[in-house]
Amino acid sequence: AEDWMRIIDRYAEDGMNRVYFWLSGHHPSTKYPHLYDVGATKDTRLTVDGVRKLIRYCHDRQIEFHIGGGVFGWVAAEYLAEGHPEIKAEGHGGLCPCKAYARKGNREHFLEMLDTWSEADGFMLEIRDEYHECHCSECQAKIDEFGSKNYGRAEITWLHELARQAWKRNAKLKFCWLIGYAEHANDVYYYDQIRHMNDPRFEWLDARVSLDKRGEWVLPGPGGRNYPLSFFSPRIIHWDPFYKQEIKGL
Repeated sequence: AEDWMRIIDRYAEDGMNRVYFWLSGHHPSTKYPHLYDVGATKDTRLTVDGVRKLIRYCHDRQIEFHIGGGVFGWVAAEYLAEGHPEIKAEGHGGLCPCKAYARKGNREHFLEMLDTWSEADGFMLEIRDEYHECHCSECQAKIDEFGSKNYGRAEITWLHELARQAWKRNAKLKFCWLIGYAEHANDVYYYDQIRHMNDPRFEWLDARVSLDKRGEWVLPGPGGRNYPLSFFSPRIIHWDPFYKQEIKGL
């Protein structure tokens, strides 16, 4: 945590006001101990108390601290499949969002992290979409004429379930959910649900739309037509991989 504190100081100097800090895999879960110290978080040196200090360190610098983690994929959610191969996604990596144990395990894992680090301001949730959608018959079931599938409905209803439980613990808790993936390119239902999630505690991180700078910044909306991001929510943040860009001379 002390290593990160020096970086947080730089964030504060630059005027940053929020940190999405990945903690899946760094949390010594009692319900799902096999999700701890695995994969990319192997040999973690972050401790429970160290993270608490880090959260307070951010708050002292007027920086919000959001617990980051993967939903139905990434570290450490995919390890829920150990002993439960039936929850694996079909055709691609990650977990199936329609399977009851995958939904329960992901939800309880995040709630356990919240109970441990109750001073956190919210969650940053990286959905499994970059793995590509699950191809099981339940996920692939179409739910409208535009191409929406049960896959998207399963993901967004899971977010509602988590939020309801988390807000019982902290009514001010915020949720940042990643959007913009090609897996939802025709998912009118999915984005219509997001459009109606007007609660200011829901925020959206556009991680893919117009990433190549050549396309339009639009998402599928009513009638199957494309609409600008602002049509769906005024609380959409856009992410770009600035770290991949060439450093130019000043």
